[in-house]
Amino acid sequence: MEEDAEVDAQFALRRNTAFRFKGCTDVELLKEVNHVRPFEAPYGEVRKRWTEVSEHLQRIYGTGITVNATRKRFDDLMTAFQEETMAALRASGTEEEYEEREQLLQDNHDLVDTASVKKQACKDEKARQNERRESDGERIRDAAMTTIKRKLCEDDDSLEEPNRKQGRSSQRVPDTAAVVASLVEMVAKANEVKANEVRVQRDNNLLTQQKLELEEKRYELDKAEREARFSLERREREAQLEFMQGTLEVLKSFLNKM
Repeated sequence: MEEDAEVDAQFALRRNTAFRFKGCTDVELLKEVNHVRPFEAPYGEVRKRWTEVSEHLQRIYGTGITVNATRKRFDDLMTAFQEETMAALRASGTEEEYEEREQLLQDNHDLVDTASVKKQACKDEKARQNERRESDGERIRDAAMTTIKRKLCEDDDSLEEPNRKQGRSSQRVPDTAAVVASLVEMVAKANEVKANEVRVQRDNNLLTQQKLELEEKRYELDKAEREARFSLERREREAQLEFMQGTLEVLKSFLNKM
């Protein structure tokens, strides 16, 4: 079956046509997507993940499978699965392959939904943090302006009308001092809030970096596991072919002696 797919890939290259996906290639595609999980990749890494999927398929079925074709086939399969139109995508293949494909589609569908929920939760949390920062800044500014206005009103009420002109020049000093003190207090609070924001952002960045490092390590381990599995399967296929060839040679030799 894999040999037929490889022939199809070579024929597609000669004819400069798109690779024709079958039941077996769909199953292998969905298995690899389930391992690599491009939909969980951070920003800027999605294309790299799909390239890994495509390269895995190329090692099995030939170089006629492109990254764009791989991604489009997956999208088409997911769309058909969601709209319950899988029958329209039935090509050559066995009933077992179609059943396995259905199960893999369900698994990938669940993973895509989970990844989407996680990404949306991260966006919502960032939006809430921005709203909290803006709200804290507005409260500080409002409180500072209220303090300044109240102080100015208190100073105006404390002045007696007969002495207003005489005390105007001397009163400017305490009024100015009160305003400056309020401004200093406002700036100090704003700096404190800003320092808290920087500290929180630094902690968030550190946590994000740690998550990315763990994700990268998990991805590398999965990649090594896939490569080891592929190598083992290839050796097993080669051993089976050698055994079959040896058996045929024995039978052929036996028949010649008869």
